[in-house]
Amino acid sequence: MDKRKFTGVLWGLMCAAWGLVPGLHAQVAQIDMDVLLFQTTSEPYLEVQLDIPGVLLPLETGDFGYRTVGEVTCILEQAGAITSFSKRRLVGPDFEDEEKALNGSHFHVDRLIAKPGPGRVTVEIRSEPGGPAAEAFLDVVVPNLDVPHFSSPMLVEAFGPAEPNSPYAHSGVDLLPVVGARVGFEAEELRYYMELYGVSHVPDSLIYIANWLEDSEGVELEGSRVYLREAKGQILPLFTTRPWGPSFQSARSIVWEAISKTGGALCREELPLSVHRAAGSAGELLPFVLEWTDRDSLLRHVQDHQPRANPSQQRLIRDVLPSADLPALQSFLDRFWRLERPDNPTLGHAEYVQDIAYVNERWGSCYAGHGADSDMGYVYLRYGKPKTVVQRHNETEYYPYEIWHYYRAGNFTDKRFLFYSPHMVAECFRLLHSDMLGEVSNQDWLTILRNRENNLRVTESQQNSSNPRDNYTREEPEDLFFNPR
Repeated sequence: MDKRKFTGVLWGLMCAAWGLVPGLHAQVAQIDMDVLLFQTTSEPYLEVQLDIPGVLLPLETGDFGYRTVGEVTCILEQAGAITSFSKRRLVGPDFEDEEKALNGSHFHVDRLIAKPGPGRVTVEIRSEPGGPAAEAFLDVVVPNLDVPHFSSPMLVEAFGPAEPNSPYAHSGVDLLPVVGARVGFEAEELRYYMELYGVSHVPDSLIYIANWLEDSEGVELEGSRVYLREAKGQILPLFTTRPWGPSFQSARSIVWEAISKTGGALCREELPLSVHRAAGSAGELLPFVLEWTDRDSLLRHVQDHQPRANPSQQRLIRDVLPSADLPALQSFLDRFWRLERPDNPTLGHAEYVQDIAYVNERWGSCYAGHGADSDMGYVYLRYGKPKTVVQRHNETEYYPYEIWHYYRAGNFTDKRFLFYSPHMVAECFRLLHSDMLGEVSNQDWLTILRNRENNLRVTESQQNSSNPRDNYTREEPEDLFFNPR
């Protein structure tokens, strides 16, 4: 399973690719997405699970109050043709309060009938029908039906008797999955569901399922191994609860292995776990967090984390933490880096502190010394150092501008950012246009750039893609943007 993360809001267009099923996970604009492999007695299918924060979708208002809406399309292509397709409207629950509607989320499940062999799953999420899409694709390989193999494992948050035609039903039970396999540090048990296929032809009458936990180094945790004994069948459903507790909190994956009665291994599956500590939970804070003892200095440091934060964290930094006390700020910083760099939060924070110092020195002069508040500093802290930079600060026909090109920005490739200085101050450039999801996407950028007398504010221009230009002018800024040097 390959995990990737990228943040933003649902304006613009993006593409990314990940490894193989079963068990693919990704984050799209802070949307958790799992693609899981299952099969019926006659054909395999892919279950696409999406958990979409309401804050990323537009609000719809009416007599019902407030609710968030959108559209999701799921496509499976195999052998050059569309094997399965689904398009559905997303409608969130109704709320009287606007903030509650935005803080809600959409849980969406689609099932795509598949064939054995390679293919590609594409998911498109739109804020409105026909609008620009946030798009992700995953290359998949569906195994042969007769070969012994597990389905994708699925952590389960809640379950109950299956409702008629329910998209959550497996083996007669409705299962609400934990999208992204996130496990709370304080959890006491794990519930998971998976299926075993292709063992009906095995000579033995019984199949043994070994299950254990491994740490981040792939070492089995002592005392974590358990066994199940199942009568063989065409499909073996496995719905199990196992202890978690303090002795297993260093686990970072669950491993399963099917074993024949004679001891031969039939197949193996692994599920990486995302273990997180709840804000304010018991436990010692990281040492570098405890070094921050001045409340105002720590608040400013936390505010410098805006570029790296996800949308919910950004709202917290902006609206809640300015009035928080020192322990609350310390708790936020601790949890931020445990989630951002679970392998080494201390090193991740130290590297980011160096980046903050750099952007303060380079772009802080226009923003009271705080480079993170500048557009260039924000992009640098969020995506890192650009691969190439084109500077045109002394043109006569255009405002001063720079074009930053990233070979890789987060999980995206070939992304560009165009900054300009509308006030002719070299240090105070603003982001005018980018092809990166979640950033300013301005179809009028070339017109604004060429006209120094243009009083149109960027935030009031046509920042949508409903009428994209398809006739390029071959002017130098456009050539440099689309053909970075």
